Amino acid sequence: MGKPDVCVIGAGVIGLSTAVRLQEDLPDLPIMVIADKFTPNTTSDGAAGISRYWNKSNPLLSKWAVATFKQMQNLHQAEGPLTGIQQFVLLDINDKETNYEVDVDYRKLSAEELKKLYPGKNYKYGNSFLTFIAECNLYLPWLMHRFKSRGGTILERHVHSFDEIADNYDVIVNCSGLGARRLANDESIRPNRGQVLRLHAPWIKIGTFDNIDWIHILPRSNDVVIGGVHRDGSWDESLSSQDRNYIWEKACKIEPSLKYATVVSEWVGLRPARPSVRLERQDAYINGRKLKIVHNYGHGGFGICVHWGCAVDASALVQQCLQEIQFNSKL
Repeated sequence: MGKPDVCVIGAGVIGLSTAVRLQEDLPDLPIMVIADKFTPNTTSDGAAGISRYWNKSNPLLSKWAVATFKQMQNLHQAEGPLTGIQQFVLLDINDKETNYEVDVDYRKLSAEELKKLYPGKNYKYGNSFLTFIAECNLYLPWLMHRFKSRGGTILERHVHSFDEIADNYDVIVNCSGLGARRLANDESIRPNRGQVLRLHAPWIKIGTFDNIDWIHILPRSNDVVIGGVHRDGSWDESLSSQDRNYIWEKACKIEPSLKYATVVSEWVGLRPARPSVRLERQDAYINGRKLKIVHNYGHGGFGICVHWGCAVDASALVQQCLQEIQFNSKL
């Protein structure tokens, strides 16, 4: 038996990170990434890209988020800004006290500090800590370069059904995001429309994430991103002046100096929302042949937060599949 063939469907941050992790775990395995959209045209390209979600309310989500935080930390320290991973201080605002699992240097903000920092708001609880943001206009090309430099190949193609490619691969990793609604016949995955503005506001050095109104103000290397909205079930990818005004007004109430900022660009994207992430393996019989599929999709608006942790687990499932293929070939 020759080397098994593995492909990853999807070239957003979930697909590319999974492909790169597979190369790290299985350096001799040929891997192809198939997608109808590559950077800069993926949903991931417009994501805020912040590393958070470390609390204990969802242990699995927290596990993935902690693993991703550590990976971003390692990349920032080892590779520098070329990766698109930037470090900054985030003020995380909540409606209740929040503790974090990950080992970050955080401290609780007092009521006096919150009042001084945000005089136009009535915040009660907040934490300050150092975290990371992935600027995907840099991070996705960096992942792609790493993947190709290790022998990975890509194919620009829209895959409508596993039947189309089942004969060519032993294992398929489904990182198709919202495309899984048709590809995996999964009607539980729905669009969640988001919109952000990118501003020229170089005086903003500290980020804010308001978990109450779900508004963020995030400084990056060349701009400041403010957002966002969550329009569940909306397939509308056009810019909305109503959403723009909502984001602008909410953000300016948090940080009044933003009224002096210049809008550089605006972006709309459809998050692949699902009641829970689907990260599991499936054995399917297609075209009279047993095909092993590993699903890794449905990350909603927190794909960047958990991408590496999910890639680690997806790679482990692929390795299980390959071991079974090798075992069965010897029978």
